[in-house]
Amino acid sequence: MSKKLLLFIIVSSLCLPLIGYAQTVCWLLKPIYQSITPFGESYYKVNTYSTMAVFDTNGNKIIEADSITYITNGYALALTNTNGKFLLKAIIDKSGNVKDISNDYYIDNYHFFSEDMLGVSNDKGKSGYINPDGELVIPFLYVSAHPFREGLASVFKPKKGLKGLINKKTSVGSATYVNHKGEELNIRNGKNYPIFTSSFKNGKGLVQMEDGSSFYVDPKGNRIEDGPNNKVLGVDEYFSYSEENKKQEVNLPFIPSYNAAYSIYTEGSVKGYMANGVMMVPSQFQEAYGFASGFAIVKKDGKYGIIKQLGGNISVKVSEKGGKISVQSVIPADWANSPAKFFYITNGTDRLSFAMTGQKSQRTVEGVVPVSNNGEKAYELDLDGLIVWRQTNANVQDLDDAKSSRVISVSTPGKVTANSKGECVVNVRVTNRSGSAQTISISLSTGGNKSVKLGPGKTAAVSITTKIVKETKCVISAKSAAGNAFSVTHLKPSFVL
Repeated sequence: MSKKLLLFIIVSSLCLPLIGYAQTVCWLLKPIYQSITPFGESYYKVNTYSTMAVFDTNGNKIIEADSITYITNGYALALTNTNGKFLLKAIIDKSGNVKDISNDYYIDNYHFFSEDMLGVSNDKGKSGYINPDGELVIPFLYVSAHPFREGLASVFKPKKGLKGLINKKTSVGSATYVNHKGEELNIRNGKNYPIFTSSFKNGKGLVQMEDGSSFYVDPKGNRIEDGPNNKVLGVDEYFSYSEENKKQEVNLPFIPSYNAAYSIYTEGSVKGYMANGVMMVPSQFQEAYGFASGFAIVKKDGKYGIIKQLGGNISVKVSEKGGKISVQSVIPADWANSPAKFFYITNGTDRLSFAMTGQKSQRTVEGVVPVSNNGEKAYELDLDGLIVWRQTNANVQDLDDAKSSRVISVSTPGKVTANSKGECVVNVRVTNRSGSAQTISISLSTGGNKSVKLGPGKTAAVSITTKIVKETKCVISAKSAAGNAFSVTHLKPSFVL
């Protein structure tokens, strides 16, 4: 009788255990939010259906409010909605420090600090400026207070109660500039009063007078050139004059630096993560964003959450024989108090779920599974709603069982999509668990092979290119003097005619 046995790679006749190893992640924030965006180097802003909050990378909530702006010019604002008006609740700096505001300061059109000054108004509708400590540094004297730029801010003063700057023919008041000390520029021309002043830009500010004339002034209030008469006046995001009348968004989300070692892969309609060419997080997310400082924003089951990279690996040992399955798993300490489930999946859609038992880093389960199955089979480990490990195997293969051993392990992504040339780059992770150095030959059933020499306990990532013309199941064989290991992946063309 031949020494070669007709085996399923992982089927009910399997008597030797499958051992899988994987880098892993855990939840920083579970997927329960409507949206999540980066908020500085070490913070995230989350949005529920009714409020917003900021969390740090330890999962601690540092503030919650009806609305929270992004960090602009070093600060963000936490706001309370009071009958359609925004009351300043707190000021948040880029280091996550929160300054609670006890006074009633309302925020109007400009929701950001400029030159460490923020225009606010009181309950009577008068405007002034506060500093990042929440101190009122320019009193409530104005009808409107625009952002500071180049040391000055455009303000509009009401008529009533003011002397020396009031045009008796004007029922509202006059425009002027104020500096950080609260000192105003005198830019009136006799009885002709300014009714509009734009914020400064490139050393000059635009002034329009009551008689319709306009001109530019320097930071001392001196007239330096005529203005754009007979043109429609427009302003930019800082209230500076702009002929295009275009505004750029000032309050923008923080853009982190993403780690290029972690890539996002797509399998069907869901996404997962690869680390240095090896699957780290199985595909399961509707949306996935890059890893930054060990954290990534994901969307799962219609809601957003954050995953964080863990230092340890997950180890899963699966033994299946005669309709019985036994699973043993070792997980990192971060998952110590999390519920664990093992899924037995056949034909891609039929799922059996087993609740695992154990404490701290150990999880085990035993159960009954179908005795015979000739279709695709997969195993998954789920920790607190996050799939952290998956092994997919399928089809009958003529494999040499004589040297099958646990000392060599091999893993690959469940699916690989070809490029436009029909080339599939299969990323293989192979580990030598023997007590001596081994030369391991890795080959694909669709063509392509490489060899790698590994010391005891070492792991290597190997990429092998193979060509396909149609969807194909590919067996990956890793053979050495110490033993053999096998895995299966699915190769898919880039398009289907």
